[in-house]
Amino acid sequence: MKNFTISYQVDVIYEDQNENISRLIDINMQSKNLHSLQKILTEHSIEDDVERNDNAKSKVIDIISQHFLIVDHKGKQVWKDWNFKISQ
Repeated sequence: MKNFTISYQVDVIYEDQNENISRLIDINMQSKNLHSLQKILTEHSIEDDVERNDNAKSKVIDIISQHFLIVDHKGKQVWKDWNFKISQ
């Protein structure tokens, strides 16, 4: 098994749009290879790993996550979404 770090942009959408937040997070995962990892990522949910807005008063209505970078255990980039733009 190989270790990979996957970088995500996560947008947490609340009923009150003024409470919406956007976060960049890294998740560490293991897989046989990059191809197997990408299959896992299509079904993987990161909702439990997301830091939410502690001051929010309304409910979360959606969590949108997009992985945009994968690096191996040596820190070498093995995949990148070149069209990805960080949202604010």
